[in-house]
Amino acid sequence: MATNPVTHQAAMAELAQDVLSIHSTKGSKPGPLVRVPRFLFACATSFLLQKGFPKNVQGIAGLGHAPISLPNQLASHFGFPPKFALCLPSSASNVPNGAIFFGDGPYLMLPGIDISITLHTLNN
Repeated sequence: MATNPVTHQAAMAELAQDVLSIHSTKGSKPGPLVRVPRFLFACATSFLLQKGFPKNVQGIAGLGHAPISLPNQLASHFGFPPKFALCLPSSASNVPNGAIFFGDGPYLMLPGIDISITLHTLNN
């Protein structure tokens, strides 16, 4: 079952598997493209994304504690702790994109700014 976390609408979903390819980093520099074989994800009907989200949303990333959450699958494959840091741009910012980091810090942004120093931490 897939659920829209904003509207709480639910629908049947299919569990699928594919290769996940993402860009890595080396310090504050871009790293190589890395692959996670047998990456698990759910596919649900697009009507779950039609209410409660900004226009053009393509999907939802599971960032919780479930075994198939994005942080847990990456941690299991690469051997780092299942932690992540999410950097969201201000609505007044000229920078339209945020960033997500997986594993332990430091979390470095160009030009060499360590954003892990000013992180707000949430503990469950």
